[in-house]
Amino acid sequence: MIDDVAVFTHTLTTADIRSLYAAIPYSPPVTLSIQRFGTSQIELQWSQGTLLEAPSVLGPWTTNTTSSPAILTPSGPQKFYRVRVQ
Repeated sequence: MIDDVAVFTHTLTTADIRSLYAAIPYSPPVTLSIQRFGTSQIELQWSQGTLLEAPSVLGPWTTNTTSSPAILTPSGPQKFYRVRVQ
């Protein structure tokens, strides 16, 4: 997968590369932690972004408007969670 593409008409200098690298906004990785909470619930924690959930790893993914930390009761035999950062 390629995120961003740029074409240059000249060879980039070391200073050019450093300048391009410095211009990229840094976004720290987001970790979604899941722990058992009681007998039938889970507690999810994440630092930023929007929680998504699905009955299958392939989706369909829906937005869960809960904020972190969230205590949820999963429905069905399996449930998948991920965090979308914009």
